[in-house]
Amino acid sequence: MNSLLTNSQTSPIFSRVICCQGTIQLAVAIHALFYRQSKIFTNEQPTFKNYLIVHDLFTQKNQELAFFEVIKKMAESVLPWEKIIYVDSSMMTQFEEIYDMEGKVAFDEAVKKKLDLAAPNEVYLSRNWQKGSIVLLNIFAQATKICYGDSIGLYFPESYFSDKDWWTRFRLSIVGLRLNYYRKKIQNILKYPKRTPLLKVLSLPDFDYGYFCFPNISGTAPPFKFETIPIDSLKVTFEKFISHISLETAVDIDLTKNFSVLLTSNFSEAGRMSCTDELTSYVKFVQSYQPETTILLIKPHPRDSKEKIELLKQRLVAESFTVLVLVNPIHFYIPFEFFLIKLEQTHPAIIKKIKFFTVSSACLSFWFLFRAKPYIGLGDGLVKQYFRADQVRGRLAHEKDLRTLIESSL
Repeated sequence: MNSLLTNSQTSPIFSRVICCQGTIQLAVAIHALFYRQSKIFTNEQPTFKNYLIVHDLFTQKNQELAFFEVIKKMAESVLPWEKIIYVDSSMMTQFEEIYDMEGKVAFDEAVKKKLDLAAPNEVYLSRNWQKGSIVLLNIFAQATKICYGDSIGLYFPESYFSDKDWWTRFRLSIVGLRLNYYRKKIQNILKYPKRTPLLKVLSLPDFDYGYFCFPNISGTAPPFKFETIPIDSLKVTFEKFISHISLETAVDIDLTKNFSVLLTSNFSEAGRMSCTDELTSYVKFVQSYQPETTILLIKPHPRDSKEKIELLKQRLVAESFTVLVLVNPIHFYIPFEFFLIKLEQTHPAIIKKIKFFTVSSACLSFWFLFRAKPYIGLGDGLVKQYFRADQVRGRLAHEKDLRTLIESSL
């Protein structure tokens, strides 16, 4: 770990950079930070300097700023920050290209100009296998590198989301990664012979430590030291956020009547299926467990397009559902767990009466934090019918893993 900065008049300074790609990631990253802080600094607390880098939101261009503003508002509600910066995917690509074409010195200069951050003691990231994460881990190479996982603290290796063909397995193996690393070196030497230093390229980063609620959902444990955080404590951190953020919805929900909640995902935006097929699969998913028409609340995924959600509402209304949508920016992007905590505080018995339709790892929150068992995933039939052929195997495996995890705790 980097040494603490001190002077004669102040307590030691300990700087931390949190890198996140969404609202739930921010909440879980701060949870990991609080947990680690309580373990390491048991006596005198240093002066903490916190920096937030929001990166690679992967949402619609016309929604990026709104998404970032909600993340910023969330962050400011629980911690003081020296800086909050948004670095989009195009800037990450520029950083990578500068490294490739001109070398590390030019890369460091470009990063300093954009971020202007002193070397931190710690850096927190969700993963180490997407371009943005790799670039950031190279930027903060000297810091202690902490992984907090995805969703509510799940560890996913890159191979979990990849096709399981022989070429992908080889590419992601130790040998394949090493060969690609040296291939990149040779490629850059031949293409940019004047770069400085000539042989250095972006490294293959690994984490020093990790904090996860679910480290083994993929069947593969993290290849670095880690701790399993009790998931119940995650709720306490979430409560810190909701005590400072207004969650009054713009929709009027009659809690005396039965209603259901559908949490969508960004399947078509990510190219896993067409928009039309995604809408159809949601309608059939809900109808398969809710044949009678009812009040249905839609909580969009933060990376959903608003246009798609409006089309989904129209489709469900055409099927005689009364549809309510959380469309206000704070409600659109904020984790749905925050709403459930607020609902639990005011109507403690109501959550278990609601039917929750989930298609992602968000389902885990309902069971492990609120003991409400949701409907999990579209199911084999709809996945095989509507997902792109090369996405079916991985999708079926993911839904099975989620169901197995919940069933194993019953």
